[in-house]
Amino acid sequence: AGDATAQIALTQTGAGVTGTYTLAYTDASKNQSGVAGGTLAGATLALTLTPAQPLACGSVTLSGTMSATLTMSAPDRLEGSYAAFVCGGAIGGSIALQRQP
Repeated sequence: AGDATAQIALTQTGAGVTGTYTLAYTDASKNQSGVAGGTLAGATLALTLTPAQPLACGSVTLSGTMSATLTMSAPDRLEGSYAAFVCGGAIGGSIALQRQP
């Protein structure tokens, strides 16, 4: 769907992380929201984002879940890579999350 602006609200309990997310694209028909979850080990966060609505690809429906592995690169910044399956196949790339005040 292209570049997006993400807002992710996370709460940490022990090594577990839970929360919600929204992705806003230039084409608003691609926007999505859902639940976030993951596990923190040291400075590394294994994060999954699962949309509220599954991804419909013709006669096939995909979960639309995106997985990311992020490492704390500064006290308020996480950087890493992501992977997901979309209608066109597997995608992946870089992701950076900046904590907002």
